[in-house]
Amino acid sequence: MKTPPPRQRVDVEIENAEFRTSKAGNLMAVLSATDQGESLRWFGMMTAAPTADGSTRAAKTVETLRAVGMIGQDIAGIIGQRAAFVTEAEEDQLTGETRRRVAFVNPAPKAAEPDEVAAVFAALGIATAEPAPPAAGEIPF
Repeated sequence: MKTPPPRQRVDVEIENAEFRTSKAGNLMAVLSATDQGESLRWFGMMTAAPTADGSTRAAKTVETLRAVGMIGQDIAGIIGQRAAFVTEAEEDQLTGETRRRVAFVNPAPKAAEPDEVAAVFAALGIATAEPAPPAAGEIPF
């Protein structure tokens, strides 16, 4: 197995999404996908443990799930949605092999709407009209 890059973003389709109970008895969310034949899983803990920004791990997990399309508590509803998994290289403590670990999940990038593009072009003063074709015999560059 070749060594994965230190940090990489991969666009994937979520193949499975479910709530499970961890070995410690805590509820967690699990998102699964495959990239280049490798199974990738993200685990989001549903605990009151604080995060660096003063939130909780549960709040961050729900924020991530909503960002990729979860409505209400229907985690299975995000199966088939596109997402961006950000992976990091991690050494497996049992085998010593380096593998990818999903560090966090972002919504997949979406194409900009034509109105959004037109508004940015207008704000920057960029003409959106097609340039006139070159005159006969004129070199277009």
